[in-house]
Amino acid sequence: MRSLAILFILGTLASVGSAEEKRDDREGIQGVWRGRSIEVKGLPSTLSSAIGMVLRFEKNTFTIEQEGKVAVRGTFALDPSHKPKTIDLTIEESLQASNKGAQVWGIYKLDKDELRLCTTKANGQDRPKRFSTKQSAPHTLFTFQREKAEATDSKKAK
Repeated sequence: MRSLAILFILGTLASVGSAEEKRDDREGIQGVWRGRSIEVKGLPSTLSSAIGMVLRFEKNTFTIEQEGKVAVRGTFALDPSHKPKTIDLTIEESLQASNKGAQVWGIYKLDKDELRLCTTKANGQDRPKRFSTKQSAPHTLFTFQREKAEATDSKKAK
């Protein structure tokens, strides 16, 4: 009887920790992120394409902007209980009509003002297992830097 009580308490503590981590990551990811780098098939993409990308998280939605235009919009779900932590994206709007309704599976690492995402292509199959790409896998590795609130506000004022 005592061992059942201990297992119950440990299970309850584990679920509380997981719920707290999920809430912390959900709050931590909110805001505006500017692209710093992109890697595809083991090779870095052009720097200008990364810097021109803006990723916004607000509540349970995300928006990707390129050159000031919305390229993709949808919803996301985080699961920090996996190692590495997972993110699932559902595309609701896209400049590429064929991507509407598509799923994107990925992993993420949130470290204060840096966000790393490694994802499949739209409706891709195998969720990445590490933060790297290779020639034979259709994954993309993104690195974003959090934009400071005042920088975002001053751009809106222009």
